[in-house]
Amino acid sequence: MYRQLVLIVLCYVRIVINRPDGAPISTCEDMKPSATLHGAEPQEVASPYKIGVDSDTHEPGKPLKVSITGGEYQGIELEARIKNTTTAIGNFTATDKTKVYSCGDGDVLTHNHKTEAEVTNLPQDKYTWTAPKCRVGKDIEFVATIAKTRQIYWVNVKSSSLKAVDDEGVDECVFKDKSKSSSTIMKSDFIIIIAVTTFLKVSPF
Repeated sequence: MYRQLVLIVLCYVRIVINRPDGAPISTCEDMKPSATLHGAEPQEVASPYKIGVDSDTHEPGKPLKVSITGGEYQGIELEARIKNTTTAIGNFTATDKTKVYSCGDGDVLTHNHKTEAEVTNLPQDKYTWTAPKCRVGKDIEFVATIAKTRQIYWVNVKSSSLKAVDDEGVDECVFKDKSKSSSTIMKSDFIIIIAVTTFLKVSPF
């Protein structure tokens, strides 16, 4: 005698940076796209892209302009971080072709094409980033993953560091552990449920 047994398998699928509507929150810490879905590993040659900032210092609540130079690009994941850490800080302002989401203590700015068919080069805009209103007290840097196309992309592109200009009258920032917020399954990821049907032989004894 055989009986039908249905096994339910949960498959977690991580969507990565070069999807049309931008990088998901699950990549906001390591900022590494999936080489499998991109069809290629990150470029090993030096990035043609540079991250420019209109100041070499940062201070509480002050907005700065951030630019990407070096040619056209279709995808981006951009954060301001405390130097040599993965702690994102501050807030970006979205543009027509970008969107912003929270990652721990700060924002991530990423591309936002409506559909795959509408993927085009991003405008050569300057992005607005505003420092936290609290006192950071440390150097920061801007870090990005930049995709020229789906298969041609660079990771860990960095700006020059920005020195802290602190107001002693402002409270010091207290930062969270970002890894806790990025290790769970987020809205930008999804679960596929696969029903696997098999047959088990049942012993008559």
